[in-house]
Amino acid sequence: MDRRELSALRGRSWVRGYLAAQLLFWMGYGVYYTYSRMYIEETRGQDYAFASLLAAAEVTPLLFSVALGFLADRLGRRRVILLGLGEALATAAMGLVPLSLLPLLSGLAALVYSIAYSALFGAMLAGVSGSGYLYSVIAAAGSVGWGLGGLVAGALHGLGPMAEFGFAGLLMGLGYLSAYASTTAELEATERPGIRDVASSLGRIVPLFASITLGGAGLNLFFTSSSLKLKAEIEDPLLYGIVFSTITALLSAGVRPLAGRISDRVGHVNLLALATALYIPLAYGILVTHGLALALLWIIPLFPFRDVALSMSVSVSLPRSLQATAAGVIAFSSSIGGLLVLTAYPVIKGKGLENVFAITISMLVLSLICLIPYLRRGLRR
Repeated sequence: MDRRELSALRGRSWVRGYLAAQLLFWMGYGVYYTYSRMYIEETRGQDYAFASLLAAAEVTPLLFSVALGFLADRLGRRRVILLGLGEALATAAMGLVPLSLLPLLSGLAALVYSIAYSALFGAMLAGVSGSGYLYSVIAAAGSVGWGLGGLVAGALHGLGPMAEFGFAGLLMGLGYLSAYASTTAELEATERPGIRDVASSLGRIVPLFASITLGGAGLNLFFTSSSLKLKAEIEDPLLYGIVFSTITALLSAGVRPLAGRISDRVGHVNLLALATALYIPLAYGILVTHGLALALLWIIPLFPFRDVALSMSVSVSLPRSLQATAAGVIAFSSSIGGLLVLTAYPVIKGKGLENVFAITISMLVLSLICLIPYLRRGLRR
């Protein structure tokens, strides 16, 4: 980052607050996600049905993200961000109830996330104004937070669910408060959008939406299958956690500014297509490798390039007044991919890992085909 870019970042009063918000929120979510899975395994054993129920509770409410993101644009993003304290309280309450109620509270937290984080993310998208570089600098704090969250969950492990979920909720609440305090007028919509505005805007991005949904579903299958293969080859839990989460998160944080700079230079949709295409040989490589080679392929930080390209492609395709809606579109496409994996994976995993990866690659190819209408003109602000 040169002096001019550094000066530009410092000149935006909201950036520092959103850096803290990303770090704190995703550290809190990292603690929740890591510990909740350990909690299930230690309490109920390898209960795939209950783990699937929890995962479904986490992603199903995101189906409402587009409508709730639009509501955040209508009501004002700053005031809606404050609703995120409800997600923090629901997370903290998980340590006070029986494990059987975890999916209920998780679903409630996810529903609040659908509107509150859409408002937070939408305000951030409005602030970066289509700059993949600025977006990536701020998002890097979230990657660091996610990596630290797994370590914090392990450090607090002996203290029990009340401490784990309570601390996760505290961090998430502080993240939302930081964003609330830092949201300036420049991050708000200058005009309140109507239903016709959102309908016409969303109608223009149907191929893009189809692409990110198919790609997200394929990558969900890829990450699920790859993580299981990685766990089978790395038996030590600590080493597995370091390879699976910590190293990948820190590498992702390190390359995010580069990913943003490349996205700005080549065009967001062009980078989205390239990153999606590169996952195809990566998936094949992970399928056929073992040991150290498998671990090295797993930690390749390709995800940040797709993330910035996807987020900026959706953001610049919608008007400034619909940036929380854009955040909702991204969350909605992710939820569909997650639900497809939840319903399909138990069926297809019994047919062999090769078939799972074949389906993954097929979805990625279909995702690329959907991008063809955009490739000539690109999406760059």
